[in-house]
Amino acid sequence: MTTPHRLLCLFGKPSLAALGLAPGLLLGHASVLTFDDWSFVGNRPHLDDGQVAGVTFDFKEGGLDSLDAYYGYNEVPPNGWARIQGLFGEGSAAGVLSLDFDSPTATLRFDFALNLEEHVTSAVKVSLFDAALVPLGDFFADASVLTDFAEGSFSYRGTPVKRAVLDFNDDGASRFALDNVVYGVDVPEPAAATVVGLALAAWTTLWARRRRTCASRDGANPT
Repeated sequence: MTTPHRLLCLFGKPSLAALGLAPGLLLGHASVLTFDDWSFVGNRPHLDDGQVAGVTFDFKEGGLDSLDAYYGYNEVPPNGWARIQGLFGEGSAAGVLSLDFDSPTATLRFDFALNLEEHVTSAVKVSLFDAALVPLGDFFADASVLTDFAEGSFSYRGTPVKRAVLDFNDDGASRFALDNVVYGVDVPEPAAATVVGLALAAWTTLWARRRRTCASRDGANPT
């Protein structure tokens, strides 16, 4: 029979927290660049050669560095935006914007817009490169009119990316907007998984030991 004494003994079991495991250890932490962060380093407000939150920007038109792309732009169309929020990146759709990540990222997501009032197929081509800058391929995202202009979202998850090159469709569009860039590890990291495994093994051992101790106490102190 399970006694109150035994219940108290059993449910005072060691927790993962007691073993030094915080919930955040199970997952890496993704970063979100909203273009509101004024720790931006560079020829502000120009994106070219700018750096912020582990991302370095390069912007070119016709293969040459261009200052026609901006950090922290805030123009709002008459009916507002659907995906773009607050301040955002903005530039010439004829240019090519590169993002280099200090640490290769297995996840990349962002929202974007073009100043067109119609659906745009392949509104942006995103060329991705791995940690050795070997091409991973070209990926595309469409854009649809949600308020005033065509807006869309891009999402990738896979081999870690060191560089992403964004080439917006300038067939009719003259400007782009970029916002909510999500990057970083948001899947379990091998090192974290190893630590969790070791902690679970230790927890199991302590729990089994606690059960034996509780059983012996019940035998010595029947109630």
